[in-house]
Amino acid sequence: TGSSSSAINLSFVGELWRQATAKTMNFGYLVTSTAASIPTNGVTSLGAISFAGGSAGPVDGTLAANQTNINLNAVSISNWGNNQALWLTWQTATAAGSSQGIAIDNLSFSAVPEPSTLAMVGLGVLGMLSLRRRR
Repeated sequence: TGSSSSAINLSFVGELWRQATAKTMNFGYLVTSTAASIPTNGVTSLGAISFAGGSAGPVDGTLAANQTNINLNAVSISNWGNNQALWLTWQTATAAGSSQGIAIDNLSFSAVPEPSTLAMVGLGVLGMLSLRRRR
């Protein structure tokens, strides 16, 4: 980031495209000091989506019955400072047997600036308005 942030807004749709054994898709985040390599551990969980098992085979991921909508607003992110990388993760546990076809779609993400940043922006706008009224 170019400045510090303290929270995120995140929304997406979890979709089931292939049915097999029941699976859970965990989603979360990790903050690192560099974006040089993909992190593999230390993820902070933001939640999970459970997909039921059934007869193995393809299913229509566009049907509402095979979708889960996730909307997270102003989720606090600890230790996310200036010039640090924020990794968003989606993971499923590897299980024996057939795999589940799981996807994410319609991803929306935004960072929420720290309160001090918002206060400075607000003061700047007020200052500009007061200068404009004086003229």
